[in-house]
Amino acid sequence: MPIDSEMVAAWQTQQIETALATAKAGGPFIPHHRIAEWALSLGTTSPLPLPTSLNAPGSPPDGGEGPTVWKCTVSSP
Repeated sequence: MPIDSEMVAAWQTQQIETALATAKAGGPFIPHHRIAEWALSLGTTSPLPLPTSLNAPGSPPDGGEGPTVWKCTVSSP
């Protein structure tokens, strides 16, 4: 099945707009080091679970590393 480039572009635009709105609203975010640890564990015999955000309701406390944080969303078009 051929890829519909307009559909992909619309999906990418929507994902970017959602991420920007989330950032402007203050999160929730996941520290970069937790995403890096998770990504490096993929494909190993002991993959880590997808990290949860620090400031989402019910999230466990974490000693994040400074102000660099990223939002992680797993979805597909």
